[in-house]
Amino acid sequence: MLSRLLREHQARQSERRELQERRRREAIAAATRLTEALVDHLNVGVAQAYIGDVENWARSIELDMRTIATGWSNIYPKGQLQPACS
Repeated sequence: MLSRLLREHQARQSERRELQERRRREAIAAATRLTEALVDHLNVGVAQAYIGDVENWARSIELDMRTIATGWSNIYPKGQLQPACS
């Protein structure tokens, strides 16, 4: 009788441990998926903002350089020497 009760108790304990371990693995997997989804979502927003700013900055610099080059070419046409500074 006692040995039967002990075996039943051990079997229930084993089932509980397996259930607890399965739930722990599922919780870890769910937390990992959530974390990855959050990071991906944040990275997309950051990448769009960062790349957009870089593209805007590059366009602005390019426009400034073209304006400067046009100004210099209007002031000093090709082949004309620049006056010496005094």
